[in-house]
Amino acid sequence: MLRARYLLRRLAQAVVTLIAVTALLFGLLHAIPGGPLRNLIGEAVGADPAAAERAEALLGLDRPPLERYLGWVGGLLVGELGASWVVAPGRPVGPLLLTALGNTLLLTGSALLLALLLGGLVGVASALRPGSALDLGLGLGSLLLGGAPTFWLGMLLLIAFAVELAWLPAGGAQTIGRDDPLDRLRYLVLPVVTLAAVQVAAWGRYVRAALLEELGREHLRTARAKGLSEAVVLVRHAAPNALAPLVALLSLEAPALVAGATVTEAVFSYPGLGRLLLTALRAYDWPLVQGIALILAVAVIGASLAAEVVVALANPRLRA
Repeated sequence: MLRARYLLRRLAQAVVTLIAVTALLFGLLHAIPGGPLRNLIGEAVGADPAAAERAEALLGLDRPPLERYLGWVGGLLVGELGASWVVAPGRPVGPLLLTALGNTLLLTGSALLLALLLGGLVGVASALRPGSALDLGLGLGSLLLGGAPTFWLGMLLLIAFAVELAWLPAGGAQTIGRDDPLDRLRYLVLPVVTLAAVQVAAWGRYVRAALLEELGREHLRTARAKGLSEAVVLVRHAAPNALAPLVALLSLEAPALVAGATVTEAVFSYPGLGRLLLTALRAYDWPLVQGIALILAVAVIGASLAAEVVVALANPRLRA
């Protein structure tokens, strides 16, 4: 019963947060001086105020802000995100976002899995031999790699493996006319490695800190005194107890992963949400910007909620 109340309360908080995000997002975009369409229309028709007013009336931008916001939210409830103004004039925003979202999920999901795997190995190796040359070397490598800007690392890999060695394609998602997994994989290698590299450094430090804290607990000293090997102590006792804080950290890393994906997609011309967002911003395509920003907000809120649910289910005090 306690667990059900806790989960319902967290779900209600997530819904309230999402509503606040939609209001803030809509308000910021439509509070731009001159209106959301004024700059674009001004460039196209020589800053003719009458032309701008006609265009705003055609798109419903002459209505009161509250009415426009409620209309936008009402459209969201039935899956309508509006139509693109400039990037794909007249086309519904939803299908455009779904295509880009699929590419971004493939990129970020692959990068996250790679980062968790390599970061976990680095963290375990460091935790098992704290203070050793291996631990110091991995720590220094993590510090240098974690501090490298994503765009700089991406450009470095691009120059080395796409330009100089010509082993991998420089950008895009697939070769025109081909639609096989191996071709997609070749285009994913560089952006995935770029996005995962910084995450590997972070997860290595997280795993090391969590395991060292668990390995130093009194009940694990007792387990060792009973003759259990270090591998058994690590796998059966330390690792399960260290998972809860790592799951919570996973939700905090979601915004960093999304931000890194935006930069990575721009560097490698990868057709995901980040690159589409930059294109929409340059084109003053506010319906498209609103849709992308909303998806990113839902991803961050959803990751946070999922982490809290997992931690709550693992908490004995909330088991009922």
